[in-house]
Amino acid sequence: MKNKPFMLAVLLVLLLISSLVFAGPIGANGDFLRKNDTLPLSLADFPKVEKSFAKHFSPNLKPTCFRLPQSLWFQFQTQGNNTHASFSESGRMNYAITYIDKERIPEYVWKKISRNYPSFKFFLAKEVNDGNAVSYLVILQNERQYLVLAADHYELEELRSVSRDTR
Repeated sequence: MKNKPFMLAVLLVLLLISSLVFAGPIGANGDFLRKNDTLPLSLADFPKVEKSFAKHFSPNLKPTCFRLPQSLWFQFQTQGNNTHASFSESGRMNYAITYIDKERIPEYVWKKISRNYPSFKFFLAKEVNDGNAVSYLVILQNERQYLVLAADHYELEELRSVSRDTR
């Protein structure tokens, strides 16, 4: 892919987010944050972040906010889909990852996928936005395997194939 470093960074971010989603925020030393550290904060406590947040997302959202080392982590719903976003305290969006339905995958991306993988069906997708570019991580399935694909405006790349247990 033309953006191979970007796509690798996206995958690392996805791994981090997956750990946050399933385990909760992680502290600087790798431990779960203490209960007092994870108390939800208000977006209004961070005016620069609030202004930047409004540029990227609807101002009507009421995100849950947690302070992590050197960043703020938000969890909220956009159009009924779970989103996780990270901002620096100066207001720069590091990334936003949204779990999306097939219908939210842009048509040009889905055409590439369906043309190259006609025997597969949609399973799961994430939209990854770094503030400058948007890419998609799409998981497809058929009766034999799962495929993990990365797609952006320019290319479609197969990242991994996992065989299904057919016992």
